[in-house]
Amino acid sequence: MRIQTFSIVVGTEACNARCPFCISKQTTDAGVPGNMALQERQRIDRNFKKSCRLAQLCGCVTTLLTGKGEPTLFPDEILGYLTLMEKYDFPRIELQTNGIRLANRSLDTQLEWWYDRGLTTIALSMIHWNDEINKSVYGSERKYNLADLTKLLHEMGFFVRWSVTMLDGYIHNSDTALEMIREAKRNKVEQLTLRQAMATETTRNAQVNEWVRKHALVNTEVDGIVNFLGHQGTKLMTLPHGAMVYDFEGQNVCLTDCMTANPDGDDIRTLIFFPDGQTRYDWRYEGATL
Repeated sequence: MRIQTFSIVVGTEACNARCPFCISKQTTDAGVPGNMALQERQRIDRNFKKSCRLAQLCGCVTTLLTGKGEPTLFPDEILGYLTLMEKYDFPRIELQTNGIRLANRSLDTQLEWWYDRGLTTIALSMIHWNDEINKSVYGSERKYNLADLTKLLHEMGFFVRWSVTMLDGYIHNSDTALEMIREAKRNKVEQLTLRQAMATETTRNAQVNEWVRKHALVNTEVDGIVNFLGHQGTKLMTLPHGAMVYDFEGQNVCLTDCMTANPDGDDIRTLIFFPDGQTRYDWRYEGATL
């Protein structure tokens, strides 16, 4: 069995953005706790160490601190996980965030601590390179300048990934993808991910699911972007779950989707550690446990 990414769910479902396409509201809420007793916390830390060892034995290179909500609302928990991970020496440790608390400079000290504990990459979620468009979809709290935050994170020593959810009317064809790529290159972004929004077959939130169905790219739009990258860029690799990585005018570009499972074979795209101490391998199904 091989594991590509070890994802760690930080905190609860609390969030300071209001994305209408929120994948977390569609997938299982298993393992997202309220307050917990010390004895329970110790048990979870023990299970986390076991999950780290499993990821290590299965060749996992990348770990991702993420959340069912916004992980930076729980900075002490991020530090705790990073501290527990230190002895496993994972080469790449990433944090997925909407960037709001990083941009308002409320976590500068914590960012330094996280860096010292091995955090390598900040992945900023977005739908567009334009700040006002991002604000209109993510909510009024998302009012920062993307270029300024990217520069700040670079100055602090982090690699930066722009993680773009592609939606109809935003980043949805070869022209908008090209502008997104060139904007990333202008800002010296190390990695750019273009990710299809996808409605789930079963959902906890029918309203979010319906919004995604209405705004997701159709197959012809996706095919157009794939053909554009294939002809104008250089394909570097195909990852085990089907994501394609390109070089485009010197910019790293990954084209992927937001789902997990490949029921054929024993390779796991994402090993997921939930805050209840359970380890799963799919965001959608509580039964996908190890």
